[in-house]
Order: sequence, then structure tokens, then C-alpha cells
Amino acid sequence: MIVTITLLVPGITLKCENYLESKDTLVVELDTDGKIYLVPPGTLAIKDSMDNNYTLISSISANQEIKIPLNSIQKGEYIVYGMDTNYESFSIPLQLFVSQSSNNLTLNTKGYKLFPNPTDNIINIETQYQIPLTIEIHSLSGQIIQSTKILNNSTQIDLSSFQKGVYFITVRSRDLVRTEKIIKL
Repeated sequence: MIVTITLLVPGITLKCENYLESKDTLVVELDTDGKIYLVPPGTLAIKDSMDNNYTLISSISANQEIKIPLNSIQKGEYIVYGMDTNYESFSIPLQLFVSQSSNNLTLNTKGYKLFPNPTDNIINIETQYQIPLTIEIHSLSGQIIQSTKILNNSTQIDLSSFQKGVYFITVRSRDLVRTEKIIKL
């Protein structure tokens, strides 16, 4: 799979699937000269620490498209940052989940069900994965709106208080991080 992120500086726009596997390729384009970084979640990205503390994926020239194979990136959760060469413009963080490619972790296996999608109010989650699981619902900007710990193999998440729109639901266990787009009608 090839996934595209478009970074427009200033007023940066990010477009990407949240979940990627190590076999995937990330395509990045900036409208100005700059750099692309991967930063651990919960980390404050500040000018003086970027080059020394975080993974520099690439320097990039204006309107240049680069392809980043993810097989060289350690599995885990990252925030993708794009900034101009003067460190003046930071991107809106985009959560990116990278895992090792593995058939037993795909969402289409018998071990994981998320339904109905789209939904009016309730999302059902059934899993055979190791319990407990943490379920997070994110806005399109990556903000966590709701976080729930699941202690059994079947549960329902009530979305009735959510506005209509697109959200991302992330399922986490010790060995699994999966994110899927959900639509609230």
C-alpha cells in the first residue's frame, strides 16, 4: 500500500490513513523546503530538540515528493511532524501506527469485528485478542475524544453524544495496535 501525506506550510494539512504496516510506503510532499520527523506521542516537539532527539525521516525541497519505505522504521506509535527550514511552522500532529506485517493482525480475521460501520449510535466490538484492550476514539485532527478499557471479548461503545462525521477508532492490546475509520451518521 502507498499512503500519501500532504503537508502545506503554514496552516499545514495532513492526509493519511492512521494505520500502516512495515511493508507500506509513506509518500510526503511539502510546499516549502523543510524536514519530516517521527516523534514519540506525548513528546513536546520544540525547535532546539528536533534534530538531536527525534527520528529525522527526510529533508525535503519545496514541491518535491519523497517515498519513505516503513520497513526501516521500528514498529510503534509515532507523531508525524513537518516543519520549514526556519523551524517556524510545525505541522498538526498526525498519529501514525506502524506494526510488523503479519496476516494474523489484519482487521478481516475472525479474531476482530467492529460493526456496524457506518453507525447511528452504537459500535459493537468483538475480539479474540488478549484482554484487556484499550479502545480510543480520535477526531480527524488526532485528538483523543474517548478512551475505554475493555475487560471482556465483547462490548459496545456508545457514540450517541458524538456529532455526525468521521472518526478513527484505535484498538490496543499488548501485541496489537489497529486503527480504523468509523462514520457516525
